[in-house]
Order: sequence, then structure tokens, then C-alpha cells
Amino acid sequence: MKLSEHLKHSICRARHGFTLIELLVTIAVIALLMAVIVPALNHSKRQAQAILCLGNIHGIAQAWHTYVIEHDGWLPGSFTDKTDYLHNNAPLHYNWVYSPRSDAGVELLFDKPSTVREKINGIKQGVLYPYLDTETVFHCPSDKRYLKPATNPTAAAGMIGAYRTYSMVSGLNSPFDYAHKRFTTIKNPSAKYAFLEEADGRGYNVNSWYVSLPGKTNWVDPIGVFHNDRGNLGFTDGHAEKHTWVDPDTIEMAANEISGLNDPGNEDLMYMQNHYPHLN
Repeated sequence: MKLSEHLKHSICRARHGFTLIELLVTIAVIALLMAVIVPALNHSKRQAQAILCLGNIHGIAQAWHTYVIEHDGWLPGSFTDKTDYLHNNAPLHYNWVYSPRSDAGVELLFDKPSTVREKINGIKQGVLYPYLDTETVFHCPSDKRYLKPATNPTAAAGMIGAYRTYSMVSGLNSPFDYAHKRFTTIKNPSAKYAFLEEADGRGYNVNSWYVSLPGKTNWVDPIGVFHNDRGNLGFTDGHAEKHTWVDPDTIEMAANEISGLNDPGNEDLMYMQNHYPHLN
């Protein structure tokens, strides 16, 4: 076939488009590529969100540590309700964050529905917010609870899920007698966590997070597992690290926002018990 005839033949084919077989092959190739590319993109997205979450909790731990230094070693309150637990004549209103608040400042506990805006209002009332100056640091992008109804039956009708992902532990300045009030009483602060991801189903992470003492076999409050089998922890020396959860029961507890799970032999439970900052 001469070159001119070949060009003419090609032009004719182009005018008539693909054959059915060629079209099917093309679709099959595209589908195969999508099957390979989409999971890889989703995995990359989850990885990026986990890194951002680790940065968030590190920023919160750093803000907490800075607050402690600037307040002569006294710890901010770990509860979220309006009750303030005074330390050394400190001013009122020194909890790290607060429960949702209306624009008028009215406290909205989990027996009253609250919007994302009202949940953020409570974050802004806390003493750590000025160190961070953005509410997004308090929210992990993998935490989608605020897009769905609250799961706990004690939550108010119409309540949406939590926006704030992270909780402070009750071993750090809560009304309980096992709680540290000052940084100087914390032994080995690089091994004691202060913040974690929580999956409270009441519409926001209510008050602080607690786990049973070593030797007991029950979780008390649920953790949040928003990165497949990994979570992020912020420690009392200001550093943060990712932690891999190894027991399938832990993942199930988090997914279903279960409180008080009794789970003897759970390695994750024992880790959280051993690294919890109880006042000895």
C-alpha cells in the first residue's frame, strides 16, 4: 500500500471511529487501570490524613506543655464541662477545651443537640486555643462523626457526632484523686500520654478519657481508630507518636464506639494502662 493510500485509509478509519472490539478493549484497559490506581490513591489519602492527624496531636501536646511552663507547672483542666477545678488560686475557666456553647455562651451538654459551629465555640473557650489559633488542629480529617447522627442513646435527639477528635486524659487535673495537678509529680513524662483520639458517641468527647488501672480487664472510655489499625498519642513531654493497635477487639470497639468493653488479655488495653499518667 502506498503512503498516500495508507493515510487515506487511516483518515477513513478515524472518521468512522473505533470498532466495537477496540472500544471494549479500551474500556477494559481503563477499568483495569482504575482498579489499580484508585486503591493506591485512597491509601495515599489515608496516609496523608494520618500524618496530618499526628501533626495535630503534636501541636496540642506542645501547646499543653507550653501552658504548663508558663503557669509554673500547674496543669490545665482535662474536663470539658463548666466546672473548674482550681489550682493554686488560678483564675476560673482554665480547662483545655469546653463542651459545645451557643453563640451567646450557653453551655450545651450532650442532652441538648449542638451544631459543628457550637462544638467549635467550646474549643475556642479553652485555654489551649490561643496557642494554636485554629479549630482545625482539634479535628482529624479522617474523623467523620460530625457528618452522621450521634450513636450513643443518651445523646439528645437530633444530635450530630463529634467534631473534636482528641481528648485529654483524666489522670491530668481532673476532680479525681488519682489525677496529677502539677507537672512535677509526673514520673517519666516521655512515656505518659496526655492526649489521644477518642470515639465518644454522645455528640462530643465528654469530659476526659479514662482507662481502668493495670490488672483490671476492662476499657472504660472508647478510643478512636481512624487510620486503619493505627492511632496517634500526644505525650506529657510534648512529643507525639503513632501507635499500632494489635487486637481486633480494639478496632471493633472503636468502630462501634463501645464504652466499658471487658477484654482480658488485650495487649492494647495493657499498653494504655501502663502508659496512663496515674498519680502514684
